[in-house]
Amino acid sequence: MNLLRSEWRKVVTIRMWIGLAAAAVGFTVLNAGVLIALSGVELEGTPVPELNDPDALRTVYGSAASSAAFVLVLGIVSMTSEYRHQTITATLLATPRRGAVVTAKMLAAAVFSAFIGVACVLVTLAAVGIGVAAKDIGPIDAGDFAAIAGGVVLGFAVYGVLGVGFGSLVRNQIAAITAALLWVLLVESLIVAFWPSVGKWLPGGALNGVLQLEAPSGADYLPVAAAAALLVAYAAAFGGIAVRTTLRRDIT
Repeated sequence: MNLLRSEWRKVVTIRMWIGLAAAAVGFTVLNAGVLIALSGVELEGTPVPELNDPDALRTVYGSAASSAAFVLVLGIVSMTSEYRHQTITATLLATPRRGAVVTAKMLAAAVFSAFIGVACVLVTLAAVGIGVAAKDIGPIDAGDFAAIAGGVVLGFAVYGVLGVGFGSLVRNQIAAITAALLWVLLVESLIVAFWPSVGKWLPGGALNGVLQLEAPSGADYLPVAAAAALLVAYAAAFGGIAVRTTLRRDIT
C-alpha cells in the first residue's frame, strides 16, 4: 500500500500528467462538439445522420474514447520518466522488488486513467445536453449509455496499463511515445478502418467493440463481452511481459 501511495503521488503531483488529463478532456469536448454540430449536415453530397438515430447518438457518446491516446502517453511517461531522470535507481533502492514497482505503476496509471475516462464521459454527456437545445437529439437507452460509459472507462484504464508496459519495454521516452502514437493514430487506425476483420482483434478494434460502434464495410466488431475480455487480456499480457523484462534488465 505504501508503494501504491507513492506511485499515486507521482501521478497526481506532476504537471505533465495533469496537463495530459486536461488535454484529454478538452479533446473530448472538441470531438463531441464537432460530431453534434455536423449532425444533419450534408458533406460532399452525403448527409451526416441526425442524432435522433440511436446509432449516431451512440457514436457521439462513444467519442469520449477518442482521447485514449492521451492516457497511453501518460502510462509511457510514468515509466520512462524514471529512466530519463535516473530516479529508477532510488525507486528500486527504496523498494528492491522490481515486479512490485512495475505493478504499482500500472495500478496507479489504470486508476488515474479511469478517472480521466469518467471525466470524458461526463463532458460528452454535457455536450449532448447543450446540443439538445439546438439539435433534434433522440433519447438513448440508459442501458446502452451505461455500457458505453463503462467501455470508455475500461478502455482508458487498459490504455494506461498498456502505456506503462510499453514504457517498460522501450525505455527511451521520445522513442516510446513516437512509436505508440504512430501505431495508435496511424497504423492501427488504418487496419481497423480498412481491415476490420483483422482490426477487431487489436486493442483499438476491441475498444470499438466495447463501445458498440459500427464497423465499416459491413463487417462486425467483437461482441461487447468478448471485446472487453480481449482488452483486459492485452493489459495482462503487456503487464506480464513488462514485469518479466524489468526483472532481468540492468537499470544503469
